[in-house]
Amino acid sequence: MLKRPATAILNGWGAVVGLYGIQVLLILALVFAAGQQQLLTKEEASSTFVNPVFLQLRLQHHLYGTNFYAYAFWGGAGALIPGLFYGRFAMAAVMALLPPIVHLYLRRRFSWPGSQAFLAAIAIGLLPGVIGFSWIGVEYGLPAPVGFLALWLALFESPLAIAGSCFAAALAAGTYGSGLVFLPVVFFHQLPRLRKPELRHSVIAGGALAAAVLLFPVFWWTNVQTLFVGGAGVPSVEGGFDRLADLFRELLCIAEATTFSPTARPRSEAWSSEWPLSPAWPS
Repeated sequence: MLKRPATAILNGWGAVVGLYGIQVLLILALVFAAGQQQLLTKEEASSTFVNPVFLQLRLQHHLYGTNFYAYAFWGGAGALIPGLFYGRFAMAAVMALLPPIVHLYLRRRFSWPGSQAFLAAIAIGLLPGVIGFSWIGVEYGLPAPVGFLALWLALFESPLAIAGSCFAAALAAGTYGSGLVFLPVVFFHQLPRLRKPELRHSVIAGGALAAAVLLFPVFWWTNVQTLFVGGAGVPSVEGGFDRLADLFRELLCIAEATTFSPTARPRSEAWSSEWPLSPAWPS
């Protein structure tokens, strides 16, 4: 029986499986390390427990937590994964998809050799701003793997890939505000295909599907406040350069956020919150 050379494995789906395995193990190591403290932060309690309840009530919980598909993600994950810290395991499973998808994108878009794409995907997965937000049970990082999936699918011209790309881009935008950046890139890929008669109907259908995904929350919520902005609120030009500098520092040097505050509340206090647009959550 002939043995496959390492380069052939890195060029194939073995690289995808390997990258996912490496990343999920790294993230789970952080999950178990943080779990030793037995602390559930206030933001985790809000995302993983309060939001699914408000989803059933068809109410946006908070002006900084308005993205429908994040609510739906936590509701589905909570039904599948038991435990107080289920959100961390759910995030590990999803965020570990980012390096494999980046690998596939680099191979398809830039024709990188398998070994180079493999190493680049590992490097991206190890960035502090990536892995630092991959283990905690809040939805900040969710648009990244979903959005990169949309970018990868946009490189193919099959009707199913076109529809999947538009759907994933809209899903990323509806999961957290940062996911909006993937929409124009995907549509930039798709618009020239309108000139091809054999693809025109697929592109139109994909655009309609994306519009339906984006607009569905309008009809779900009964107290619509803000649909696509979360976390930092409405974008502002003032201080933009400083924020970009902080962003690159967090991405490349150290991941920092109020989510990682050393004053994270223990279990008995994590359920207490004072949200300005919702009833108080009982202790």
